[in-house]
Amino acid sequence: MQPTIADELYEFSTAHLVDHDTCNDIREIVEAYIFNTLEMNYYHVMIDGKQVERRPGLGTPKILENTWCNDDADTVPIHGNGELSYRAQSTYSYQQKLPLWITSGKGEAEPLHSADEYIDQWSGISSEKLPKYRNTSKPQIKTSIIVPLRQGEGHVFGFLCVESERFHYINEPSKAALLRMADAIGATLASHEDYVKKQNNTRSALNRLKRFALDNKCTSPLAKPTIFIASSERADNKVMGIIRDIVSGFSAQLTPHYWKEDKKAGDIPTQIHESISQCRFGICYFSELSEKKGQESTKAEYVDNPNVMFEAGMLHSLSQSSTASPQACILVREKDSQKPPFDIAHERIVEVERLGSERAELNSERLHDDLRRSLEELLKAFPSW
Repeated sequence: MQPTIADELYEFSTAHLVDHDTCNDIREIVEAYIFNTLEMNYYHVMIDGKQVERRPGLGTPKILENTWCNDDADTVPIHGNGELSYRAQSTYSYQQKLPLWITSGKGEAEPLHSADEYIDQWSGISSEKLPKYRNTSKPQIKTSIIVPLRQGEGHVFGFLCVESERFHYINEPSKAALLRMADAIGATLASHEDYVKKQNNTRSALNRLKRFALDNKCTSPLAKPTIFIASSERADNKVMGIIRDIVSGFSAQLTPHYWKEDKKAGDIPTQIHESISQCRFGICYFSELSEKKGQESTKAEYVDNPNVMFEAGMLHSLSQSSTASPQACILVREKDSQKPPFDIAHERIVEVERLGSERAELNSERLHDDLRRSLEELLKAFPSW
């Protein structure tokens, strides 16, 4: 059996991407078939997903500036004033998933808009169950054919309505042609909807990529990685001196960024985030001398500075991101400090040891060796330049 235009359209729409222009080209082919081959006077396609008069309804699909109809684009609620009533014969066909071939019950002479009873030549629905024909703008219509649009095996998402000013008797070839054309239109609109979704997803993903590229100051792979160094305003100068000395020994591999010397007036958390996001590594010296030193107290001589802990937390958080710039951080804190408020047992910790009965003398040699070894291990574990 030779394939029809509807067969070819269906095969095309299910096999190819249907963009805006393609959808409109198919619409023109459908119109030519309806008007020239079927010799119908009007056609209208409607799909669901609309809210009409605060109720579920259907509307004419519009692709760019072109509508799937040869009269005015329209919307219609599925039901009338009650859930058991229908606004139009087309919404009855849609909801019941049944094709209708409507003519006047009084025969060929009477147009549908003046008919009191109807004959459904296709599904055999009685006139009492059919809503009244409401298209009063077309007073000469004598045949109205409505075919549900299907997606997949059973899902109905709209309808095709074709109408003629002549009285047409139903026949099997016409039924087959209209069913296949409805399938082709359904496949076309479904494929176009997939195209729009993919296009929107692509645009959304591209916008995220653009924001990431423009809003984030990415580190150049040609530049030496930067190491973010955080400490308290009251950090031990001797400890900071050793940190500076060790970091300067890696000047061929690292560029230091001392946050305490760089921060400015303004939004500090934003500044910290921007600075950290441009650094590959970090060193955070938590400890500062307790303000209660010299007073009778059971607390440790050194405490962790909350600002430095915040900066260490931000370093850790960014290092867990899939797009992280910081990769690892070395934590430095006094051995005699209190237990930290969060678990850092699995992080790189360099403990600052104090000697003597008063724990006042810094074990500089051990700190120097431990810090240098930790930095060497960090660079070995995360080669980046």
